[in-house]
Amino acid sequence: MGVPTFCPIHLKIHECSKNSNKAILRATENKIKAKMNRMLNPTKTSNEPIKPAVVEKGTIQYILENAKKNNENIKHKLGIPNEDGKAIGVDENDIKAKMARLRAAVTNQQEVGERNNNNLSSPTRTSKVEPTIILTATEIEALIEKAVVKAIAKEKNNEKKRGE
Repeated sequence: MGVPTFCPIHLKIHECSKNSNKAILRATENKIKAKMNRMLNPTKTSNEPIKPAVVEKGTIQYILENAKKNNENIKHKLGIPNEDGKAIGVDENDIKAKMARLRAAVTNQQEVGERNNNNLSSPTRTSKVEPTIILTATEIEALIEKAVVKAIAKEKNNEKKRGE
């Protein structure tokens, strides 16, 4: 048949007839044919809600359904009203007030609006900024010419030192 490879159908490494090139091509062709058939021959769908399939035990859907049921039971026992219709949000002013209280508690200030400006210091300069130099095209050409002349002179000096 072939070399054992990872089978995405069975999720293990083995020789699988469903994982051969022919089987994959056949499955792809069947999917395309079915899609074309649906496109060419559309059918009307009813407005009846589709019943959800029975979820298998151990799946994520099963766990979520049980968790929702358990939460509803606990809320019912404790007398907490359902919050399904409510849009839960936080007021911005509430957040600002809490942050101000937290800032005051951290800095040991008594009043919330109090600010200690004595501790603030302006930034100090550590190095001087060089002014920007703007050169014209002729000045740039002159600088390049000087650099070339100096490089040639230095190369000649190095040749003399080497004895060439």
